[in-house]
Amino acid sequence: MQNLQKQKRKQKRKNSMDKLDVVLINDGGMHVAQCLQYDIAAQGDTIDDAKQAFEYAVAAEIGYCISTGRTLADLPAAPKCYWNLLS
Repeated sequence: MQNLQKQKRKQKRKNSMDKLDVVLINDGGMHVAQCLQYDIAAQGDTIDDAKQAFEYAVAAEIGYCISTGRTLADLPAAPKCYWNLLS
């Protein structure tokens, strides 16, 4: 049963790959970009730096997935504390 739930969760996230939800926070002077669907994050001195670093992090993760035969759906979602920022 647990395996089936995990597969459904992966499929749902796989279908949402065309859109990534990202939270941007200021954490002690550093700006952090954290993807919610997949635990991918990056930081920078400015919001623009964090966004650019995040784009590179996503590209690197996709490259790694391609080279290892995985997909982003194999990654866990962001920690719950980031999801809680939306409420």
